[in-house]
Amino acid sequence: MEQKDRQKIDHLCSQLLQDLDIYKLWPKLLENKVYNRDDVNIPHWLKSLSDAATILDICSTIKTRGPHAYSNLITSLKESGHQNVAEKLENYSLSPNNINYSNNNLKENLKENKLEVPALKIVPTQNSNFIEHSKDDFHTKLDESLEPLIIKVKKAEIFRDGPEYDYIEKYPMRSDPRGLVLIITNIEYDVLDHRPGAKYDKDNIKELFEQMGFKVITHTDLTGRAIKAKVKEFAHMKELRKVDSAFIVISSHGFGERGKQQTEIRGIDFKLTDYDPVFCTDIIDYFTTENCPYLSGKPKTFIFQTCRGNLHQKSVSRNATDSGINVFEDTDTPYEFSSRNYEDTLIAYATLPGHVSYRDKYNGSWFLQILCEVFMNYAHELHLHDLFLKTDSRLKDLRANHNKCQTLWIVNQGFHKHCYLNPGLFKKKNESTK
Repeated sequence: MEQKDRQKIDHLCSQLLQDLDIYKLWPKLLENKVYNRDDVNIPHWLKSLSDAATILDICSTIKTRGPHAYSNLITSLKESGHQNVAEKLENYSLSPNNINYSNNNLKENLKENKLEVPALKIVPTQNSNFIEHSKDDFHTKLDESLEPLIIKVKKAEIFRDGPEYDYIEKYPMRSDPRGLVLIITNIEYDVLDHRPGAKYDKDNIKELFEQMGFKVITHTDLTGRAIKAKVKEFAHMKELRKVDSAFIVISSHGFGERGKQQTEIRGIDFKLTDYDPVFCTDIIDYFTTENCPYLSGKPKTFIFQTCRGNLHQKSVSRNATDSGINVFEDTDTPYEFSSRNYEDTLIAYATLPGHVSYRDKYNGSWFLQILCEVFMNYAHELHLHDLFLKTDSRLKDLRANHNKCQTLWIVNQGFHKHCYLNPGLFKKKNESTK
């Protein structure tokens, strides 16, 4: 770390601690890798997180966290609502007269009670809860957790689909309900293995979207033919005219081939007489502009929690920086169309074509557990595509036996606007749209 950045951190420690809300800042320091989650100091810090001495230690130790720690600190400050502190640090003059204390002097003065640190503003916001949200670490415990995720959505306080920033258009997302959600979950199969953990996925997804202000419709244990029928019925619902969006979530056994994007969703009657196969593309086709005019121009999101083959992806050693999510503009899909019949559509597959998708037998799938955690904590401030980015950034750290891993696969069909879900926030009666 450069000396000028060290001096700015000293200034933070000596002059700006009283401006920090550690309950907001701490999770961002972890998220932006200022500190690793396995840092040896963390258990000690968490015992007395609100103490002035602890906050001082957290801030001063940043100087030991490598060349990028200062810039990551600035990012963390801005993302946690400390824009004013970030600006003060960035604009701080490094003249000797302005450097009042060294970090060592601060620690000594604290020990000897020579320094009074002003009372810290440790008052969580009304819609946040430190225990539920700021830890935000359920995804790090999937391999040891015996209980499913508890859904508690952090509600939006402002609408983020307004015209304040017009360099990228935004989908209007203010209807009440915000949209319709169809959830199809197959658990009990006639021939294939049962999927008991899928019950928790279904319950969590339902609870997540209901808390965000959506109307949710669920179906469980459907045959291939019934899957098609229920999806078609949903696509023809007149209520879609009155809402701003639709989500279709399907959790099931599935199969596909490597190199091909086509994925079969296996109904509970798979391999039985008169079985009618259904593919992800069949589901998507029900919602084209032609087949579902009620959703024309509105965001349509498909979430498929299925295996797509038998291949297992393995992690490998690398020296490169972290790569992003697999996002495709759908230039290699089985569709052949020349008009914008396929538009405003975002498709999230739990895994790569040809590969398996991992799940806990009792708690649910990796993908949907992490998706719920990310959406409930960040949908109030991030748009939909960034929510999937964050989901995959957490998914990439999970490992099954023999170092097996999983990669989220996103297909973008003309989904070229930002989609803020504005969870739990609705216009009051007689309130004008701003």
